Amino acid sequence: MELLCIESVYVNFGGLQALRDVSMDVKEGSISALIGPNGSGKTTLFNTISNTVRPNSGKIFFARERIDHLSAHQIPGKGIGRTFQIVSLFGQTPTWENVASGAFSKTRAEIFPIIFQLPWARHEEKRIRERAMEALRFFGIENMADKPAGMLPLGQQRVVEMARALVSEPKLLLLDEPFSGLNPRESDMLQEKIFEIRNRGITILFVEHEMKAVMRLADNIAVLNYGEKIAEGPPDSIRNNQEVIDIYLGKEC
Repeated sequence: MELLCIESVYVNFGGLQALRDVSMDVKEGSISALIGPNGSGKTTLFNTISNTVRPNSGKIFFARERIDHLSAHQIPGKGIGRTFQIVSLFGQTPTWENVASGAFSKTRAEIFPIIFQLPWARHEEKRIRERAMEALRFFGIENMADKPAGMLPLGQQRVVEMARALVSEPKLLLLDEPFSGLNPRESDMLQEKIFEIRNRGITILFVEHEMKAVMRLADNIAVLNYGEKIAEGPPDSIRNNQEVIDIYLGKEC
């Protein structure tokens, strides 16, 4: 069953057409990849799914519900979590609090019960901290919980951002260049964790330039170029697609 359906999406920034008639489906329980040259529209498509960018036309459905008309703050509550190409953390805030902030869409505490420390608000705060620590343990960095997130190496910051997205309990996880800046050991570890996340029942769509990771992880790959989808299919078909080779892959794969 398709969890995410993108139908003929167009996005224009002034006179620049960032996406042109892009359609693709992401099957529930799959790992899908979105690849293409820099400036091809990959992050714009992510931003359109998470509604920080509104399409000029087209439709986006998630779990059979149309979502392209929603506000950006409503998207996490629907079950879509994401990370960003440029790591976005609260640098001076403890790592566990950065992770815990991902749970905001699942909480009901507002400013009044928090200020007055009502019992149910204290219980919810404790539960969120436990979930944050569980996510840090999953990635093996629970010992960094009390360190300011901005003091962590880039690879660990990317993992913290992914942990924050997991705390939101997503059905779909959008990862924007998760392997950027990682060394080979960190990349191998993160690939294994992505498989584990999928095995938890979370569908994954990721943007990436690291082709070895893409070919190993992805069940399905969509290729963008100048805002248009030029190919889509399993890794073998993309690896052997002459147009994709000429435009993007070269002899790398």
